[in-house]
Amino acid sequence: MQLRLFLLTYFFIGSSFINAQFNQHDSLVSVYNKTKVKDTSVCKLLSAIIESAQDYEIMKPYLAAYREIVFKHITYNNYKQDDKKPFVNYFINYHYECGYVYGQIDQLDSTIFYLKLTEKYCEEFNEVSIAANNYTGYMGYYYAVGDAKKSLQYATKAVKFYLKDKNLENAATTARSIGVILEMQGKSKEALQIYKVLEKYYLVKKRDVDMGDIYYCLAGVYKTLSQYNISLNYMLRSTEFRVKVKDERNLARNYDGIAVLMEYGDRYTEAIPYYSKAISLNKKLNAKYSLAGNYNKLTRCLMKANPDYKNNLKKIDKYEAFFKYALKLSNESEVPLQQAYSLASLGGLMLTKSDLNKGEKQKHLLEAEIYLKKAEAIQISHDLKSEYVVLCNYLIDLYERNNNNNLVEYYANKKLSLAKDIDNLYEIKQAAIVLKEFYLSQNNSKKAFEMAELVISANESIKEENIKNDYLKTEFNYETEKKEAAIKDLEHQNKIASLQAKQKTIVLYSIIGLAITIALITYFLFTRFKTKKQNELLKTKLEDAELLLIEKQKAADSEIKAIKSQMNPHFFYNALNSIQGYIYSGDKENAAKSLGLFSDLSRSVLESSRNTEISLYDEIELLENYLKLENMRLPKIKYTINASDNINLHDVYIPAMILQPLVENAVKHGLANKQGEGVLNIKFEENNNKLFIYIEDDGIGRAAAAEIGKRMIKKSASFSTEANISRIELLNANKTEKITQDIIDKKDKEGNAAGTIVKLVIPIELYD
Repeated sequence: MQLRLFLLTYFFIGSSFINAQFNQHDSLVSVYNKTKVKDTSVCKLLSAIIESAQDYEIMKPYLAAYREIVFKHITYNNYKQDDKKPFVNYFINYHYECGYVYGQIDQLDSTIFYLKLTEKYCEEFNEVSIAANNYTGYMGYYYAVGDAKKSLQYATKAVKFYLKDKNLENAATTARSIGVILEMQGKSKEALQIYKVLEKYYLVKKRDVDMGDIYYCLAGVYKTLSQYNISLNYMLRSTEFRVKVKDERNLARNYDGIAVLMEYGDRYTEAIPYYSKAISLNKKLNAKYSLAGNYNKLTRCLMKANPDYKNNLKKIDKYEAFFKYALKLSNESEVPLQQAYSLASLGGLMLTKSDLNKGEKQKHLLEAEIYLKKAEAIQISHDLKSEYVVLCNYLIDLYERNNNNNLVEYYANKKLSLAKDIDNLYEIKQAAIVLKEFYLSQNNSKKAFEMAELVISANESIKEENIKNDYLKTEFNYETEKKEAAIKDLEHQNKIASLQAKQKTIVLYSIIGLAITIALITYFLFTRFKTKKQNELLKTKLEDAELLLIEKQKAADSEIKAIKSQMNPHFFYNALNSIQGYIYSGDKENAAKSLGLFSDLSRSVLESSRNTEISLYDEIELLENYLKLENMRLPKIKYTINASDNINLHDVYIPAMILQPLVENAVKHGLANKQGEGVLNIKFEENNNKLFIYIEDDGIGRAAAAEIGKRMIKKSASFSTEANISRIELLNANKTEKITQDIIDKKDKEGNAAGTIVKLVIPIELYD
């Protein structure tokens, strides 16, 4: 029953699609409690509260409040009147919410009743939005009752209605559910295609919550395809977003998923901390269902990491306590799969314990039988065939120790039958081996020979299966590479086709003109020959131009690297000058602090110098370190660095070391020479796929700085600024969208210099 609840909870998409619902429920209730007027204006809020709750007792009073409001203001018959039309949405939505609530408490008959009722009203009043939500309810219902085909049909309908309603967000969420259904049907490659499209959509939308979800889905499908390294990479990327949005419930699932994937690579000691993190979060959330699974998996992982436990009673007792706690949790949350797993594991431990604790051997064997028979009863009643196959191993071991040949034969045959049902070649082979040995001990050579043949046959099939799996993995990678190559080839062919299309147009008009008279055929042939030669010449020129462009680009890249190699020493020299004062004055504390900052700054600069581009996040970190260092030398200078919320700092890249010279000029020439305090503001904004950077100071201005420069005995030529300008010119070469830099001199009311604003505009698509 709880399995259905889980599926409905996962698939049932409410009208508001509330993300991070577990964290929002309390705040929504708080808003509702403060609302004095209880009329239709709070219906949407009540819907959100109902959908963010995960317990029927919590939902019930808010559903009752919704019903009271709706039926106090309007009844179904009133909808026949035009002046009551505005209330139709609340009336229909109430019935939809009823279906949602009954789905949550696993009353499937009531769920389908309200789904059909809502569908009827949606059709009558042409309510597209609620109809789309209702179809997602059908999707969840049919999946829960085991009809994946109908579930998929309704999911597709929901997507069409969401698109009709121009609700792209809900359409994308439902498409993600379609991917999950396809995976459950064994159509992993089709699911992968959907997830890849959604990944691009969410990247454009920059929705961190959805990015966490889609990367989790991609991790799952690659796990199914046995590409565990790729799966682990996506799981880690998903986890990064979960942490960012503080989505603790899903973060717990991610930690559990990372641990499972690490176990696939036999990385047991690395998996254990992730299971512990999952347990910590699920304890906080009181998620007993998840905790039961966490403890079962963690204990299994500990046993694999410490195989010597079989000779250590203390460790066995420790693992026994873990499995008993997992059993307690799974009993409380009524999870058959975890109940059976805990019981089977406890039975296996008792068998191991009986080998070590000889004095209580019979007691432990009796305990083992009790645990294993309970697990067997659950697995039979819930048709858990895969788990029952493993359980048979323990039962065979138990009855071999008890010298009960009849039951050994029974469970060996049971294991063989189940393994054949689920097509598990390894377990077929193991069951056949047990039966072969058993029949040999019984002098039944005929059956022993049959089992020996089955072992040989299973071995051959396992080898073939391994070869097939290796081939499928290779084929998948090959198909991916082939598609990428095909896309590049298609782009090249499109360029050629474009030129050919122009030529065909000329030829077509030439044929029409030349058809007037036979006498012009000769001229037409000559023209065609001439055109062909021109095409060959054009193609040759095109190839030469491409080669020349590549050479120019290489030259530009080498010149940029040369400029950077000059800029970095210049930058280090300026930074060390800032530290020098503390060392000369004997201020050890500030000298040590500034050297520490300089160390961090040096590392950032050296790392960025290896690359032509740097993420905006790393560039801001570099500027922070530089300004902290300068602030120690010049405490009068205050600074701020701000980035607008719509910028994903990790995904936006800019040319390395392009901002630091501008910031340095503002500090060294604009603010350092100012009498009194100075302020430096650095701001990042994104608009129309362009990054706008403003570096504003209230210093003495460019003219006054130039005058001071003239009076200095040793003029400090602004090398880094000149180098920056050269870099921008080189980076703009052969680019349609160019980097621009403007310097604005600020004036006060009297017309005096009041500082400088440097505005830098960088097209984001060039550096994504």
